[in-house]
Amino acid sequence: MVGSVVVSDLVRRLRARPALVMTALLVLLSGWEIASLAQVKAAAATDADWKAASAYVRSEHRPGQDLVVFAPAWVDPVGRQWLGDLLSPGDLGRMDAARYARIWEVSIRGADAPETRGLGAPRLEKQLGALRVRRFEQTPAQVSWSVHAQGEVQEVAHRPRKCLRGLGRKQFPGVTLGNELQVYIGLADVWARKENQAFARLRVLIDGQQVGEVSIGNDHGWHRLAPIVTTPGPHEVTFDVAEDDQRSDSLHARLDVCLAAEARTR
Repeated sequence: MVGSVVVSDLVRRLRARPALVMTALLVLLSGWEIASLAQVKAAAATDADWKAASAYVRSEHRPGQDLVVFAPAWVDPVGRQWLGDLLSPGDLGRMDAARYARIWEVSIRGADAPETRGLGAPRLEKQLGALRVRRFEQTPAQVSWSVHAQGEVQEVAHRPRKCLRGLGRKQFPGVTLGNELQVYIGLADVWARKENQAFARLRVLIDGQQVGEVSIGNDHGWHRLAPIVTTPGPHEVTFDVAEDDQRSDSLHARLDVCLAAEARTR
């Protein structure tokens, strides 16, 4: 009972002094911001941290077999300042990370790179100041054919991707397939996507038979189709890319489609 009276009295006084309430809230907010900034600064990687991480990765890096990635994504420009020379144009415009035997992940604040998720425990891990360096290993996919090798580098979902660009029917006779065909598709050019309300439809055909289909819009990013099981040997592969009339707003149709695909054996 006494407690209720005290609380009621406090509420009454605060209502009578709104300026005091606002001042108290501002003081609390300022304190929280200062504490947050201090935490961010303490977690920031220094040049010494990056130098140590760079030396550590370089000491065991294997050109052609290893991929270097950074997490979270927004730290990528800083990471490339220190380790960018280890990334070839093919690495930067890669479809995904399946063809690499080893993946080096340099991260802050415990972030995980998409390329390392699902790979199990890292083979190596070292904390260097605010930076964590981990190395993951996998059995790399053997690639017998790649459509994006014939493409150009475009921006898709704010990342460079090497891909075939544009709508239409893209036909490839005599393709040497493995046991799976992996396909990705996305909309290129951030400015073209800005006002776009259209969808693109992709149909994948092998020897004239449809084996995959998807409809994508602005929110799909770099979209990965489920791997298509294939019969090894020579086949005709066709990609039919068109506007999805049933889902598109014809008044805001701005489609700049990018397509990539690899024939793999796992």
